[in-house]
Amino acid sequence: MDYVKYIMAELHACGHLRGELIAREMNKRYNDIRMDIKMDMFQSDTIGTSLMVFLRMHQQAFLDRMIAVKRLGIKTAYDVDDDLFNIPPECSERYDMFKDPTFVGRHQEFVQAADAVIVSTKTLAGVVKQHTHSPVFIVPNSLDIQNWEATFAKRMTSEPSDTVTIGWTNSSFHTFGVPIIEEALVQIMEEFPNVRFHSIGFVNLEHFKTGRMEAFKDRCVCEDWVPIDRFPEAMVDMDIGIAPLNDCKYNMSRSGIKWMQYSALGIPTIASPFPPYEDVMTDNETGMFAKMNTPKGWHDCLKKLIVDRDLRIKMGFKARREVLDKHDIRNNVAIWHDCYKQIMELK
Repeated sequence: MDYVKYIMAELHACGHLRGELIAREMNKRYNDIRMDIKMDMFQSDTIGTSLMVFLRMHQQAFLDRMIAVKRLGIKTAYDVDDDLFNIPPECSERYDMFKDPTFVGRHQEFVQAADAVIVSTKTLAGVVKQHTHSPVFIVPNSLDIQNWEATFAKRMTSEPSDTVTIGWTNSSFHTFGVPIIEEALVQIMEEFPNVRFHSIGFVNLEHFKTGRMEAFKDRCVCEDWVPIDRFPEAMVDMDIGIAPLNDCKYNMSRSGIKWMQYSALGIPTIASPFPPYEDVMTDNETGMFAKMNTPKGWHDCLKKLIVDRDLRIKMGFKARREVLDKHDIRNNVAIWHDCYKQIMELK
């Protein structure tokens, strides 16, 4: 049996999607690989280990450990699902970690030192290949559909309502995308008194710089990020999910995970017309693209779904079917299994 040790710095977000979730399904499905999740690495972790995977590390101590592991003949991989070579300037100014000039340099050292690099999208693979001669494997993010089933059932059995809730799940990297959606949201809130806005994450009314959303604060709910196991329930009231992105290099390498999450609950998605969503969504079938990423493009899509409940249901159900078929980790764990096997067989 081959042992894979997965060393990561976090248990939420990508730590869940690309570590914890994979280990659970891998250990359940296969007898030839045993996968363990670790928050740190000790000498005893090298015993019997065939492959050690490091998740988006940037600390020198872990780079030293990766190099030491390679000397022992253990294969190493660096797993990353964000373009850390092209952090947006706004984020660099806001976070001390990204201000540190060694951050990108250390990240590059990991990419160069690892026997292989694992990424989540084709676009990100293209970026990473500019920084390493090691093979780059693309393993897309998948969703833990089982975690979303109870909330989907709850949505399906709830009484229909005239209220329409526009939902946005977001991170601190999305606060700079608020101007993309602001004008359209203001117009929609003015036109439709039955529309609410629900943000989960970092975006709140203070990020809407014109201040015009304040007029609708009684119809807005902005709550902090919630743990991954509570995420589906927090989204239960959403009727439309939005995924606005700035047109910057960093965003082009993102994955379509938000579309998957909305779709798992049968919520139709409106997204910016960029690779993260073009890779997974079919326009006007399993979601909608805001034309040209303009206020009018966003407004037209929102209005179309607000006034047509049947379309929301039809599009949400079709997207959910697609997620069940193509993006459920139970169906996709074989991709991870094959990836790990190939890395362990590298010469």
